[in-house]
Order: sequence, then structure tokens, then C-alpha cells
Amino acid sequence: MTEIDPDTIEQSIREVLTDIADHRDTLHGDGEWTAEIMRRLSLLGKLQGYSAYASKCDEACSGEWLYDLCWLVVDREGVNKNVLRAPLILECEWDRGGLMDDFPKLIMGRADLRVFIYQARNETECQVHNGKLIAAVEDSELTVTGDRYLLACWDMDQKKFAFYPYVKRD
Repeated sequence: MTEIDPDTIEQSIREVLTDIADHRDTLHGDGEWTAEIMRRLSLLGKLQGYSAYASKCDEACSGEWLYDLCWLVVDREGVNKNVLRAPLILECEWDRGGLMDDFPKLIMGRADLRVFIYQARNETECQVHNGKLIAAVEDSELTVTGDRYLLACWDMDQKKFAFYPYVKRD
């Protein structure tokens, strides 16, 4: 399998989410948004050669596993089908009051890229939430240098995603 660098994966995810946002009039409610995100990102992972896991998604090779979506490199030769790597783990939380219910799972997880999709009323609220999310990463004893995140905030006012990449530094 050819390894895809995290920059390329991150850019592809930005493009998929932007395209979904551009066609938002065809999606009704958080459930349809989530299903389309899982469908498109599962397909993207499979096209990259990864095993994609997401609930209620025909494009995934199996249902949700630990996260709303994850891409795995699995040793298919072994009896136990061991997980060798997680190029991507993702959580999606539309409830603005429940962001810290799901985000800590990303902090605990080991992956090349952790993606968190959420929404806020406006750019200011996006930035406030980002500050809290990044502070949670910085405060955690589980965080190590190089941990990489992509925070994707749906700005309800501007009707577009705002992307905030973050990499833990020394």
C-alpha cells in the first residue's frame, strides 16, 4: 500500500466537506449531513486503500468502530486481522453543547490525523470553541508532540466550513 501523507489527506477532507457544503440544499437535518459526510469520507478512505469504518454507510467495509469514522490499515494476512495503523479517526458532533462529549475520544486515540466536525453560530463562536478544544489537547497528559488535528467548524451564519489545523508542538 502506498502511504498517503497527512497533508494530502487533510486537503482531500477539506475538499470533500466544502463540496458537501456547496450542495447543502439537498441535505435536510443533521442526520443527512452526517450520513453524507460518512459516505463521502468512507469512499475517500477506500480509494486511498484503507479499510473505512462508519455506521449506516454502504461505502464503509463495516459499521462504526470506536469513532464515528476511522480509516485503518489492517493486517489481513494474520488470523486476528490486527490493526497496524489508523491514518484517520473522526468524530462529528452537531450539538453545540456536547462538543466535549466526543472530542476527548480523539485526544485519547492514536492516528495520523484526528478530525473533529462541529457547528457554531458564527465565526466568533467557532474561534471560542477552537480555543477550548485546543486547550483540552494541550492540557491532556495523553497528548504527544506531533499529534495532528483538523477542526472543521460549520459556521451557521456564513454557511460554510471554517478549517483550523492544529499540530501539537514541544
